[in-house]
Amino acid sequence: MVRGLTIGSTNYSSQSLQDMLIDLEDWILNLKNSDELFESTIVELEESGYWSSVDYDFKASCYDLRRYFNTAINDLQQVINGINSEIKGYHIKLLKNLGVNARDQHTHHRKVWKEYRNPEYGDASFRKLEKLYAEGSDMAGDMLDLNNLAVRLEHFVGMSKQDNNSKSGINVNNHFHSIVTGIQQNYDSHDIQQNLNVEPSKSKEIEEMKIIINQFREFLEQSTSHEKEELSENISDLEETIEKEEPKKNRVKSFGNAVSIGMKNMLTMKSFNNIDEIATKLPKMIDKFNSILDKF
Repeated sequence: MVRGLTIGSTNYSSQSLQDMLIDLEDWILNLKNSDELFESTIVELEESGYWSSVDYDFKASCYDLRRYFNTAINDLQQVINGINSEIKGYHIKLLKNLGVNARDQHTHHRKVWKEYRNPEYGDASFRKLEKLYAEGSDMAGDMLDLNNLAVRLEHFVGMSKQDNNSKSGINVNNHFHSIVTGIQQNYDSHDIQQNLNVEPSKSKEIEEMKIIINQFREFLEQSTSHEKEELSENISDLEETIEKEEPKKNRVKSFGNAVSIGMKNMLTMKSFNNIDEIATKLPKMIDKFNSILDKF
């Protein structure tokens, strides 16, 4: 479900079951990593005594996110099991429910952080809180794309693995099994995580993306739209994602698509000063940006 300039706009309309399986496994890996980061960071802050001074609403939001992460891990695994046996209506409901809750979690976590009382910027312990904010916001935002995946998977409701084998003429049974159980059993393997996320060979694309992002920001400064603040936040989310040592591909796509759609909407609404000049440059930049996204 695309929500204007917001995240959650990855297009799954042409994705195969195999593609969706890979993304679902990737989500589980990322959820487990996020939950581990939350757990270890909170333990560190508790041991130092800093956690007791943290704003109550932010602590509550962190605990809510951890519950959501663990619920999502279990529900996504059920969907994967369904794809490997028979896809049923309740699998679609699980995905849509996770997508709706992700939107609530993402919005609330960001709102609580913006209203955080007495921030201590630069303090080492407060930087750990900033990490919890960024990771929680990014992971919840990434899950918004489950809405789009659910719409695509709905087309396969009632299909069993046997049906799929007979229609395709190939034995996808073992292929599906190798994707699911192989990755699931080795979810903490650095090599698998690296293969699923952005590979080292993507560094050139990331550098090109950074250049275009800077140009987007320059154009955004000339925007007259009240929605430019939200788009600027999406750009910041994307920048934070690609700056990480191993950027997660789902997040790059999710935040990248949100930025692309946002810039297109700005252009359609003609909400720029010097619109004639921008109208000649921005479409080419967006096309180049999208071609880079397609490589992830």
